[in-house]
Amino acid sequence: MNSAAMIDRCFRHQHPEAYGEIEVCEPAIPIDLRYGRDRTPAPSRECLGEDVAGYPGAIPLAD
Repeated sequence: MNSAAMIDRCFRHQHPEAYGEIEVCEPAIPIDLRYGRDRTPAPSRECLGEDVAGYPGAIPLAD
């Protein structure tokens, strides 16, 4: 089998709708597996001052 035929077989397997067959539905994946179980981290309560080194004429947004 040459590579073109092998690629065609793989594509036909993954995308049967391109060959007039019924489209394969995406499998149902549990939410925990799809998105993970980690909680989002809490926002930091620390603030850093604005860096004016790149633009000396910068005006602070708030005091």
